[in-house]
Amino acid sequence: QLAAICCASFVVWSGFGAILPYLPVFLREQAHASLPLIGVIAAGFSVGTFAFSAPLGRLSDTVGRKPVIVTGVWLYAVASLLFVATRNPYWFILFRLLEGLGSAAVGPAGQAFIADITPEHRRSQAYGWLTSAQYGGLVIGPALAVPLYSLGGGKGVWAFYTIFIFGGALSVLTGLALMLTIREPA
Repeated sequence: QLAAICCASFVVWSGFGAILPYLPVFLREQAHASLPLIGVIAAGFSVGTFAFSAPLGRLSDTVGRKPVIVTGVWLYAVASLLFVATRNPYWFILFRLLEGLGSAAVGPAGQAFIADITPEHRRSQAYGWLTSAQYGGLVIGPALAVPLYSLGGGKGVWAFYTIFIFGGALSVLTGLALMLTIREPA
């Protein structure tokens, strides 16, 4: 179960990392966004994570960790896929907020789940694996984006869309895997 939670964090953070270097270029070239608007869009993820982490952590205390984590991964998937629906940069503010909301659901509930399933003497090690998964995603994400961009043709809108579609599809699959593999402790 620890591996499943680490995998979910890895997928969310690799998706974040994959679009990080390409999002400003996409917004400038394809959405014709201004530099200040690109800054607002880029901040949307962090704003969503900041605003919703505490409430979603509390929600996981009430309804359970699994539903919050799975919903967060799927919300992240939907938000990633929405980037292919429009080139209007103002919509991207909402999409980034939704990605942050998904991240806010996975982060605190995932950490609490790890606390629930690990004995105290192994908890720091488990959190170490979680942190490694998150930062591993940040490392792998941009490295994955390069071949994905090339797979999409290496230029134009579909080169960018390939990154969003891959991240969204991987998040959907991760959500399904989480539904099948994690169980709330008694």
